[in-house]
Parts: sequence; C-alpha cells; structure tokens
Amino acid sequence: AQAILMFTPKAASPIVSKLLKSAVANAVHNFSLKEEELYVKEIFVNEGLRLTRLLPRAKGKTDKIKKRTSHITIVVSSKTVEEKKIVKKQSAIQQIEGKEIVENGSKE
Repeated sequence: AQAILMFTPKAASPIVSKLLKSAVANAVHNFSLKEEELYVKEIFVNEGLRLTRLLPRAKGKTDKIKKRTSHITIVVSSKTVEEKKIVKKQSAIQQIEGKEIVENGSKE
C-alpha cells in the first residue's frame, strides 16, 4: 500500500501515506506485531467539522465559505491474528454440530 501511495498523483496521498506509516508504527510498538505480517484491513473517511467563514461582497452583503474537514481511519491487522480467529470459529462450529438439539424439550 505504501508503494501505491508513493506514486499516486493525488493531493491526499501524502497525508494517507503518513497516516499508514503511523498506524504500522503503532501496531508494531503497542501490540508487538511484525511489520511484515501487517495488511490494511479497512480504510474509510468520515465527515468532520464544517468551519464557516464570511466573505465580504458588494453592498454590505456576505457569502458563507464552508471549510470542510474529514476524519481518516485506517485499520491494520495481522495475518496470524486473522488465522487464529478463523480456527476458533471453526472449532466452535464443530462443537455445536456435535451436540444433539432437542426441540420442545421432548425426544422422540
């Protein structure tokens, strides 16, 4: 993802690249995950605050300028963590399948 962002000619790519580096550094430092095993699980942008400014116009009138902001969220996950979750889910499903289900409290 970092290589793609480096060569993307968009105005937001340096900002997202910096955020991605920060997310990877946080995952490595805070959760002791390996940098090689990390991948971008999800990324989304939410609407932030709207700042309003007034622009003076002719005859004493004004126009509003809306300066919009946004919140960027990147979720990074490790491949080994995801594999462990899948194994736990599969073992839980096997335990449920092994039990006999009785409806209405009576066996026939």
